[in-house]
Amino acid sequence: MLLSMAGGTQTVVATSFTPIPYDTVASNNIDTLKDNSCDPAFAADLPRWFILLPYDTYATGPDLPLIESERPMAWEIKAALVWDSGSTEPRYIARDDAHTSRFHLTMKTHLKDILSDAKKWLPPAIRPMTLLPGTSDDTYLDSARAIINSIRAGDFYQVTLLRFFNAPHAHGWENLCALMESNSGPHGALLTHGSRVVASLSPERFVEITPNGSSYQIETWPIKGTAARIFSDETRDRDAGEALIASAKDQAELRMIIDLMRNDLARVCQNDSIEVLSSGDLKGFKHVWHLEGHVKGRLTPGQTLGQVLAILCPGGSITGAPKIAAMRRIRSDEGQSRGVFMGNFLRINHDGTLRSNILIRTLQSDNWMASARYAAGSGLVVKSIPEQELLEVRAKCAPVALQEGLSQ
Repeated sequence: MLLSMAGGTQTVVATSFTPIPYDTVASNNIDTLKDNSCDPAFAADLPRWFILLPYDTYATGPDLPLIESERPMAWEIKAALVWDSGSTEPRYIARDDAHTSRFHLTMKTHLKDILSDAKKWLPPAIRPMTLLPGTSDDTYLDSARAIINSIRAGDFYQVTLLRFFNAPHAHGWENLCALMESNSGPHGALLTHGSRVVASLSPERFVEITPNGSSYQIETWPIKGTAARIFSDETRDRDAGEALIASAKDQAELRMIIDLMRNDLARVCQNDSIEVLSSGDLKGFKHVWHLEGHVKGRLTPGQTLGQVLAILCPGGSITGAPKIAAMRRIRSDEGQSRGVFMGNFLRINHDGTLRSNILIRTLQSDNWMASARYAAGSGLVVKSIPEQELLEVRAKCAPVALQEGLSQ
């Protein structure tokens, strides 16, 4: 199963797809992402490819060799169910070469019945997952303090440090479906491959590439700064968001990543085309407030998709600055590969548009959700207070832990 949500405006479930080598897609020139042979009536809705891009794919540089823990995966999409925002009835879109026998779908299938049956799978209530940290709070705080000291010494401007968690009881597939229906962010994704599940509740867009006349426009929306939502008290919830906007520390953290992404875009874009459209809008999500920036530019013609992604990935909001130095420190302090965590999910449509997220708020399971792993982190800067960063990490666990406190 391959599922993609796009900004809360559309949900796509692929019903016929074929695995293909990632390099086959990455070698495509950006100018050829548009499939002119596709029926224009659904070119903007039917994905051409889905790609799962682990963090480590491009987390490379001097003295930073690639860890072969996870390989990127790609699928060519032949048919899909597409739900537009506000619609209860999906559209079925298929290429001429689609094979949909797995779901017994035809143009005459009663899709309402399928939706009704799907609802019956969901449990009456979502069961929260108890997240057990892989290291102690003291170990995290010691690492955070050491990194902050390195920032004060001038080694970095910012470093995003993760904590990894185990959910020994993930309560199965039905619970995950209910969790995603009620808690997923607008840029979520769900992939199953055998017994492996990657379920992202991500609120963060990474990059979008859109044909614009004779050129391609690229945009990115980095997120930084976090405040927990307080839905039991509307006034306190609003005050938490306003405090985040007023936070000099969080605004500075976002500006650093906007500058990093602006510099990355400058390496793949035409001269003088880079614009910062927002330096920090307040965005409300299911469990947290975030600050979100917005940068755009025009891509330089003649580049392949892989060349562009090699410059932009991993995203600056989940690495830090300077980027290579931050990635080196991340690998040293976290002591393990990130794998799919903080990687990217990409959707490329037949009309040449590319949408992608950052795989934050993501669960990974290798046993069909009997148990799972999770990761959450925060960006450390010179004004960071380690104990507050620990609270931020816990707030980012809320989408799966719900109201249940984390075990110490």
